[in-house]
Amino acid sequence: MKSIKRNLAVGLVLGFGLLLGGGGFLIYHLTRNALLDRFDAKLRVEALTIMTYTRQEREGVDVDFTDRYIREFDDDVATGFFQLWHPKGRTIERSDSLKGGDLPQRFGTLEQPDYWDFTLPNGQPGRGIGYRFVPHADGSDRRFHKSDLNVGLVVASDRRDLNQALAGLRNTLLGVGAIGFVGTLLVITLVLRSGLMPLQHVADQAEQISAATLQTRFPTDDLPIELRPICQRLNELLGRLEESFERERRFSADVAHELRTPIAELRSLAEVALKWPGDDKAAAAAFKDTLAIAGQMESVVANLLGIARAEAGKQPVVCEAIPVAPFVEELWRPFADRAAEKQLDVSFHMPPESRIETDRSMLASILTNLFDNTATYTPRRGSVRIAFRDEQPAFSFVVANTNDGLTPDDIPGLFQRFWRKDAARSSSGHSGLGLPLAKALAGAIGMTLRAELIGKETLAITVEGMNVTNRR
Repeated sequence: MKSIKRNLAVGLVLGFGLLLGGGGFLIYHLTRNALLDRFDAKLRVEALTIMTYTRQEREGVDVDFTDRYIREFDDDVATGFFQLWHPKGRTIERSDSLKGGDLPQRFGTLEQPDYWDFTLPNGQPGRGIGYRFVPHADGSDRRFHKSDLNVGLVVASDRRDLNQALAGLRNTLLGVGAIGFVGTLLVITLVLRSGLMPLQHVADQAEQISAATLQTRFPTDDLPIELRPICQRLNELLGRLEESFERERRFSADVAHELRTPIAELRSLAEVALKWPGDDKAAAAAFKDTLAIAGQMESVVANLLGIARAEAGKQPVVCEAIPVAPFVEELWRPFADRAAEKQLDVSFHMPPESRIETDRSMLASILTNLFDNTATYTPRRGSVRIAFRDEQPAFSFVVANTNDGLTPDDIPGLFQRFWRKDAARSSSGHSGLGLPLAKALAGAIGMTLRAELIGKETLAITVEGMNVTNRR
């Protein structure tokens, strides 16, 4: 599932991580190059010093230089090394710190000396400078000066201190980078949480909106300017939906009101005809069917009016204390014969002393519809379980029964008007308004109705509510 918050967090963290990593990498390499330049400059100074003390004489090349002049070449410290070669390859001079060992030969020029890293004869990491030059001659030795006598010089130094400095810098940058990354992650998380809080508030408000609360509007005064157009459009949409629902409710109520009188007249005529049937038995049978149809139509109209009044909040609510056990047993009594005829296993589970406070007539209508559906649709030799849970201040009724036709996909349709499992609507006993009416009445008295399939064979419908004294 896509998430704006997660995408922003990932993008910002990666972006800051790349910036931190790139900045650390740049700092490390700039510092490393600066330290190497200083290291190389020191090597060049030492090499030029040795070159100054190297001159041509009658006997050849002489180096008037001793290791003791520069501390790095002291064999007790042994961090500096040099070696001078004759063009023919023999060693002219080497530092005592080499202890007879040889440095690698690699030469540049005075203008462009060659610098490189290698392992010193003592096994430690080192860095050296190498170039060829022609030694100068002084005084009477000038006549022996040879301009083509290019001797080779390599000066090296132990770079352990440099490596340690670079390692310390690298570890410091890594530590600072890790701390910065974690800190950035925390800051981004907090900033995003705070910045997206208005969006979360809008989502929470939208989650509370249902068909019964279409009058709700999103407040826009305190919203960020980015969310205001969205909430304004949503408010306009809610207004149109509210008008559409209100028109639908008015239409249902108006149709039901208009049908009440002709249905009542039709029923009266059928009852009169049945009371004085005369000698025409066929007509008497027709009037009996007419009376049954009129009764069914009257039930549909009454249910539609009940739903319309409940959804419009025009159903009067009168609360009173109700002893649960005798109340439920009384409501079940009209369905007991039908349950016995189908050999249903009916069980009641409710504390004998439990009492609730709510509207008796509307709760009776809710449970009566549930009991009617249970007695009608539970298969022969099935089981019915009616339970009450007292969880003060909340309470719930559970009506569960075996079923042999519903699937999980059918559950949302149970509370839709005129919905029946039989798409052809061939059953004439129920119109599909009982559960929608029960749900509307439940909403009118602050209760909720939900259905679920337990396993594959048990349908459970739960009525959840709260005592009115606790809701105030």
